[in-house]
Amino acid sequence: MKKNLLECTKIKILVLFFIMILLIGCKEEDEGDVITYYNTYIDGYIKDNNTGAPVQGVVFDASYIPKGDGGWLYSYAYKAYNVAVSDQNGYYKVKIPRHGVWKSETKFDLDFDAIKLYLRDVEHYNFTNGQFVYNTYNLKNQNKRIDIKPITHGYLKVTLPKTSNSNSWFWEENQTTFEYPRYQARFVSQGNYNDTLKYLFFKVIVGTSSFGIGNFQNISRQITINSASDTAYINVEQ
Repeated sequence: MKKNLLECTKIKILVLFFIMILLIGCKEEDEGDVITYYNTYIDGYIKDNNTGAPVQGVVFDASYIPKGDGGWLYSYAYKAYNVAVSDQNGYYKVKIPRHGVWKSETKFDLDFDAIKLYLRDVEHYNFTNGQFVYNTYNLKNQNKRIDIKPITHGYLKVTLPKTSNSNSWFWEENQTTFEYPRYQARFVSQGNYNDTLKYLFFKVIVGTSSFGIGNFQNISRQITINSASDTAYINVEQ
């Protein structure tokens, strides 16, 4: 008899334990972030500006900006991650947020009136941010098509004396934009040819740009890269 009572007690405790877990889970779910959306969206294709080849796997993050937040400081902006990814055709689609209820240090219950998109860089491409204000683009009532045409890189190999300054700068006339993100020149590697000469290897944007290097960096040198497979070669005497 006592054994049966003990078994029943154990069962009751287990049942109560599982009920508590379920209740706690429901509570956490009820207190989770709730974001509602308009029936509109921003969409388009991401394709290489020079070749037209689709760029797959570009991840979009976003800030949903509430009314009255000014669109600059984003002090109450809701951070959303992985809101879209470009597919094998380069196509992406981002829903337009309408209202959010979420908890940070305090609980927020606000309407949104702007969205800022952050595109993560992928191999061979750099991206820039784009902000879209509902009133400017009428996003509450209609979709917005934005095709993005990133400009990739080629290569630059510079030969100069070992005694020369290796610091460098790059400049181009056209500025990067959301629709036309431009690859930002970057150093890749360096090595030695022989006892007196060294080389530096860079990734530089396809197109025409200027750069300076060596002991006389005020001398601007122009380079032109026609395609992603091109490498420009520059010899610097000092």
